[in-house]
Amino acid sequence: MIPSLVAFLMLSSLAAYRLAYMVAYETGTFAVFKQIRELSLRTKHEWIAEGFTCPLCISFWFTLVFAIFAMVLYDSTIGVAVWYWLVMFGMTLLWHHIMAFLSSRGD
Repeated sequence: MIPSLVAFLMLSSLAAYRLAYMVAYETGTFAVFKQIRELSLRTKHEWIAEGFTCPLCISFWFTLVFAIFAMVLYDSTIGVAVWYWLVMFGMTLLWHHIMAFLSSRGD
């Protein structure tokens, strides 16, 4: 059973944000995320290191992967997949602001 498109986009954006948060801030199993960040610091390109410490930057690319998956799953065109990508990335921004608000409340 294929989930509804709206549910897929919402859950995919949440998954993308969570994955991006883990890569940007957490150590991970076998310190895999920490090692990725340390490798990014060794490059000559500062923007790569900055990108791997920014959950919004990383979620931009994770949502692309989910948009391609949605394109295949829902038999959509590339143009529609671009819209899926933008919608999911917009939702990751929403998740980011919700989490920032909740953490600022101290709950």
